[in-house]
Amino acid sequence: MDSKRRIEEVVSRGINSLALRMVKKSVHSTCVWAVHQPKLPEEAKQLKR
Repeated sequence: MDSKRRIEEVVSRGINSLALRMVKKSVHSTCVWAVHQPKLPEEAKQLKR
């Protein structure tokens, strides 16, 4: 049981890290379409450099 919980924790941490990196990349990049840039949540805007 303990090893299963540890594996779940590592996988969850990896997924969270990936999601955060994707949000940061979205904040720092521009949209390919010239007329459409989706609105970002205020929490995501705080991640700007």
